[in-house]
Amino acid sequence: MSGDTTPGAGTSNSVFGIIVFLVNLPLAFLIPSTSGHATLAMPILAPLADFAGVSRSVVVTAWQSASGWMNLWVPTTAVTIGGVALAKVRYDQYLRFIWPLLAILFVMICGFVAVGAVVT
Repeated sequence: MSGDTTPGAGTSNSVFGIIVFLVNLPLAFLIPSTSGHATLAMPILAPLADFAGVSRSVVVTAWQSASGWMNLWVPTTAVTIGGVALAKVRYDQYLRFIWPLLAILFVMICGFVAVGAVVT
């Protein structure tokens, strides 16, 4: 046979790490519980990392980064909504205030995951 059909094979480590981060974003939105999110994602993503030849630590870092980034603004996170309510700030005002930070963090996370994937 010509070519490897293993999922993730042929993908650079950096691209694989960023894809894992992006895949975990909607999961983190739907599952605000970090333990629930890990229970769902890790049995699938850890073997994919093995197949792709990427360190499992890259998958864990991408997963954790997606979970943490989403927990900063997702309305299903009790700490975020509780803090906004205690501060007497409307949620839409909070989002307008935090979006520039979220954009900067998004770019930085992608960069750090990509570098980490190459280094490990």
